[in-house]
Amino acid sequence: MPFYRDAVRAQAKDAYAAIYRTELVLDSLIDLANSQGHEISDVESLYQFSQMARIPTHLSLGKNKGKVITDLAASFEGTGYIKWRLKQNGVDLYLAQACQQALE
Repeated sequence: MPFYRDAVRAQAKDAYAAIYRTELVLDSLIDLANSQGHEISDVESLYQFSQMARIPTHLSLGKNKGKVITDLAASFEGTGYIKWRLKQNGVDLYLAQACQQALE
């Protein structure tokens, strides 16, 4: 039995340390977001910010990899590419949202 208790204590210490490190990282991210003009003050505003952060600003694949989506939408050729990309199977929901917003 002593071995089992020692193992449980070790796991509990590891879990506490992981929670503490997660808290430090989350606090730092919230401070950074708030310093950039966002207002994260509770769980709901944190969730809303996390949803906004999921919407990409740059393309991550294809012939326009690395290009700013809104810049691409400003040209005739870029608009055509975005519209073509939206018609492809399996387009990421957040990429589709960013593309739709850029086209509007």
